[in-house]
Amino acid sequence: MSTTAEVFENFKTKLLKSYDVNEAEQVTILVFEHILNYKRIDISLNKEKPIEKKIENQFQEILNQLDSGKPIQYILGYSWFYDMKLIVNENVLIPRRETEELVHWIIRDLEVMTRKDFSIYDICTGSGCIALSLKKKFPQCNIVATDISSAALAVAKANSEMENLPLQFLEMDALNMTIKANPDIIVSNPPYVLSSEKALMERKVTDFEPALALFVPDNDPLIFYRKIASWAYTNLVSGGKLYFEINESMSEEINNLLTETGFNRIDRRKDLQEKFRMFRAIKS
Repeated sequence: MSTTAEVFENFKTKLLKSYDVNEAEQVTILVFEHILNYKRIDISLNKEKPIEKKIENQFQEILNQLDSGKPIQYILGYSWFYDMKLIVNENVLIPRRETEELVHWIIRDLEVMTRKDFSIYDICTGSGCIALSLKKKFPQCNIVATDISSAALAVAKANSEMENLPLQFLEMDALNMTIKANPDIIVSNPPYVLSSEKALMERKVTDFEPALALFVPDNDPLIFYRKIASWAYTNLVSGGKLYFEINESMSEEINNLLTETGFNRIDRRKDLQEKFRMFRAIKS
């Protein structure tokens, strides 16, 4: 029977052909927590403890799936986002750290406001990670989560129920929004990856994550931003805010688009990698 330390090192070593050292260790820790409920410290404290063969087999099964390129979040069926364990599957994007930074920006803006009962639209909600994070922080808010994909909305609804954070859900095409609303906040992390960039991306993204939520045509990369910004400018209350996550290569173009749409109080912010990945535009 192998020990905890041996299984840990063997698992991590096998990941090195696809991951760097830090990623391999992080994924290995995630799997140990999933299978054995071990945190990093527990792995150290139990390093000499033998692991039964049937448990070893579970580690091997996960390795086999990782070898196919399938992301660990889809294998485990969940992803952590803003201290929430959210259901994810191949109908929704895996929540990214950059999106947590966008949520953090919105929360900091709202925390200084006297009122907390904001009306918020999260367009292209996917797993619901943005909407649920805001609802958790500001339970008085009325939040509408929209997506064109009924399968994605099913995941967001399941997360809403699991977290006991009620949202309104609306199946809606972001490119053809005809409803009227008067939200205080609109936030969107729409598709923004150029189709031509697909060849440069990792298999675990292109082969498993939903193309519908990722890619835009090379000849019109701002199509979602243009449509959402136009709808936002028409529907936001005076002083309302629009937040975007963006492709870092499109910062200037999106700044110009927001200006042309009519927004005149526009801020962009860098992520932890020092890339412009977020915008806020205020309707005067």
